[in-house]
Amino acid sequence: MTPRRERDRDDAGVTLIEILVALGLFGVLGTLFLTFGIATARVTHDTSSSVDLNEESRIAFTRLARDLRDAAAVTKVIPAYAGSGCATGEFTGIAFRESTYTSSVPSNVAYHWDRSAEKLILSEDIPVPQEQPILAAKVSQLCLQLWSSRWSPLPAAPDMGSSWAELGPAAAPTAAPSGTDGWWCPAQLGQVDRVRLTMTASLGGHERTYATDVFLRNVDITAGGPSAC
Repeated sequence: MTPRRERDRDDAGVTLIEILVALGLFGVLGTLFLTFGIATARVTHDTSSSVDLNEESRIAFTRLARDLRDAAAVTKVIPAYAGSGCATGEFTGIAFRESTYTSSVPSNVAYHWDRSAEKLILSEDIPVPQEQPILAAKVSQLCLQLWSSRWSPLPAAPDMGSSWAELGPAAAPTAAPSGTDGWWCPAQLGQVDRVRLTMTASLGGHERTYATDVFLRNVDITAGGPSAC
């Protein structure tokens, strides 16, 4: 009889305290795994957003630079206005005539920054209602500098050439352009053969500033500039 009672005592199962301890341990482990999973997902999303921003901006910049590189002449620009964040003598939009085009490729191309929508906009010409954003990311700033190698080098910036101010342009409008109003077309644009682009874009909590220099290889700065607008 005694051995049987000892055996029954050994098979009595687990106590409530043991169950509570086990549940506590499982809860701690579950919390640790969940925290690790959430942190990993956040890092993955953060990295993906950063990669998406860089990739989109690279594609947009490459497209803009390629079009400018093939341009025959800059035809119009939008001067920087109060609140644009650009410096005096910089611009927030540019239009140019392509050097080679067909029936399926427009002869005139324009890019400008839509400040209210925070978009980089492409259109076939200015003014043309058919326009489209080419960057899903928000563009909080777009600034363009115009340069000419006609009188290079000059003391102000011998590595860049003649600045827009040194070309002696007319006074810029002071009001922000509305739609396509405010595009500027002085004769000095025919002497521009280099454009520096600076753009600040944001996506998924990331913000990056990108810059590039583009030489307009098909521009003839000795031809006296493009025809009147």
